[in-house]
Amino acid sequence: MNLWDTMTGNDMTRDWKAFEARAEKLPPDFRAAWAQIQNGLFPYGDFTGRNLMPILDGALGLLEETAADGRTIREVLGDDVPGFCAALADGQGARSFRDRWRARLNRKVARKLRFRDAIEGKRQWRAYLARIKALPPDYRIVYREMERYLFKVGSAELLAGVLDFFEEGAADGKGVRELVGTDVAAFCDDLIEDPPASA
Repeated sequence: MNLWDTMTGNDMTRDWKAFEARAEKLPPDFRAAWAQIQNGLFPYGDFTGRNLMPILDGALGLLEETAADGRTIREVLGDDVPGFCAALADGQGARSFRDRWRARLNRKVARKLRFRDAIEGKRQWRAYLARIKALPPDYRIVYREMERYLFKVGSAELLAGVLDFFEEGAADGKGVRELVGTDVAAFCDDLIEDPPASA
C-alpha cells in the first residue's frame, strides 16, 4: 500500500468493491447476513475503518465457504449475529468505541489515583518526619542511628514501631537510655529477631 492510497483511502474503496462483487454471488439469506455483519462490525472500526478490512474479508470468506458447502447461514452464525461480530472482532484485537472509552476512563482514573496517592504519600512522609523532629534531641540521635542500622540489615519496617515506642517514652518523661539500654545494637537485634506484634 502506497502513501497515496493511505491518504485517499483508494485501497479501501477497491476492497469494498471487491467485497460487494463477492457478496453478490451469495444466496439471498447469506447477503442479508453479510449486511448484518458489516453493521455489527462497524463499531469496532478505528478512525479510518482500515482495521476492519481483514476481519470483513475473513467473515465474507466464511460465508462463501458455508454457501459452497450447502450449509445454512444459521449453522455458522447462530441466532446472535452481534455476538458473532463481537467474538470475531475480539479475536482480531479490534475494540469497539465503548471498549476504547472504557479503557480511556480506566487510564484517567488510575492516573489521578496515582497522583493522589503520591500527594498523600508525601503528606504522610512529612508528618512522619515531623514526628521524628518533635522527639527530644537524645531520642532523635538514637532514632537516626537505629534508622541507618535497620535500613542496612533490611528491617526498616520496624522503624514505625520504634517511633511509637520513643514517643511514648518521651511522653512519660523517660530518657532514651531507659528504653534501649546502653547496647543499642543489641536492642535492634532483639527487635529483628522478635519483632513486636504490631510491626
